[in-house]
Amino acid sequence: MVEPLVLFISVTMLKVKQRYFLRNKDIKLLLNKIKPMYPKLYEQIVMVNDIKIEYLSIDSISVYVLGNKPILIEMGDKLYPTINILNKVGECLPKIVVDQGAIPHIINGADVMAPGISQIIGDFKENSIVQIVEKSHNMVIAIGVSIFSSDTIRNMRRGKVIRNIHHVNDKLWETLKQYFPNEYNR
Repeated sequence: MVEPLVLFISVTMLKVKQRYFLRNKDIKLLLNKIKPMYPKLYEQIVMVNDIKIEYLSIDSISVYVLGNKPILIEMGDKLYPTINILNKVGECLPKIVVDQGAIPHIINGADVMAPGISQIIGDFKENSIVQIVEKSHNMVIAIGVSIFSSDTIRNMRRGKVIRNIHHVNDKLWETLKQYFPNEYNR
């Protein structure tokens, strides 16, 4: 009997260009920015006694870290919670719940298609940031940007509805896993 050939693909890591702690005034600016956007996350952060937020520049992405836990990612002018923080804090973003058949495609970078959605929790407009959650364990597997509003998506039966911008096992995920293994190996 011939053993099947198994290929191991290494994930290319992104390079951290800068890494430093924010000054108090920069922390206040960041907190003021996220307070209206993500009030639950804001509450969690301000409960920390001595807030020290670390900044990482990874290619064109900024990552903010609190207590060795990546909490926020900034791409362009968009700021959103990390997948790990969404799994801990909960309802920061509208949820797109997907069925089991969609999961392998989404964690490989595919956009979310209307037939793969089993539920939409929360209302949102076109171009809104949403969390993509797998149905059986209620775990966030990706973050995306809506192509349509929640009302429109609820009435769609086919087509691409959410653009996948960050997912479990992508280059950013793997890079953060390398720098913060205790957070990403659970």
